[in-house]
Amino acid sequence: FKTRLGGTPSNPALIFESSFLTVTEEFAFIRTGSSALTNGIRITITITNRGEQPVNAGVRFLIDTLGEKPDSAGIPHFATNLRQITGESLIETTSADTYWIARNSRLALMGSVAGNNITRPDSIYFANWKRLNDAAWKPAFVSGRNFNLLPYSIGDSAVCYYYEPVRIDRGASRTIGLVLSSEDQTGFDRNSVPDELSLLIEQAGKLNGNLRSSIQTDLIILRDLVNRLDRYMASGASVPDDDLDAIGLIVSKIRSKYGIP
Repeated sequence: FKTRLGGTPSNPALIFESSFLTVTEEFAFIRTGSSALTNGIRITITITNRGEQPVNAGVRFLIDTLGEKPDSAGIPHFATNLRQITGESLIETTSADTYWIARNSRLALMGSVAGNNITRPDSIYFANWKRLNDAAWKPAFVSGRNFNLLPYSIGDSAVCYYYEPVRIDRGASRTIGLVLSSEDQTGFDRNSVPDELSLLIEQAGKLNGNLRSSIQTDLIILRDLVNRLDRYMASGASVPDDDLDAIGLIVSKIRSKYGIP
């Protein structure tokens, strides 16, 4: 595959092209339920058959997570909304898990399993990174096996999504969507998320810790507003008056916070 960059500044993409397939991996910034600011990405993978014959194509998406060994606090490598994962594990389509979390004492990464606008994978493997990375497709699964692959790969865990091959006809496409973000106990259910601009209005009026932290937060808010306006311009739609009023209020509150006339 030849690789190039594509998409737009607010929705960048990696594009992989061969003589008969094009794979586009597009990234969009998102906000989970309890976050006032952008805290994750939606990844949309599209496979397009450019050849003359139907093809069978699947997707394997490998994520090298936070590893390595659980720290002194005894934090396990992974958890889902239903269980702790301390050894090699498999989530299948019949599982009730809706998201997973990889965490250590400082950071946490959350990944989707099921939810709105999310393509549920046929399986998700939690295993040693090298074991997953070296496999042509799937390694042999052994329930509860540790995250070691001696002699060099010790306690190095990873997550791999599997979308089994399906037939893609000539000129047709297959699209898969998944989400990664910082940890949020509400998961990826956006049904109960308040209006984004309402949250930004509330956030813009607060001082968040020290001055540097507040400035960083407000720069993120302003970037989110610019991205929102970019989406309206790209679609050719008019910006609703309510949105313009809310954006004006947010900018005014940020200026007032720092004494800017």
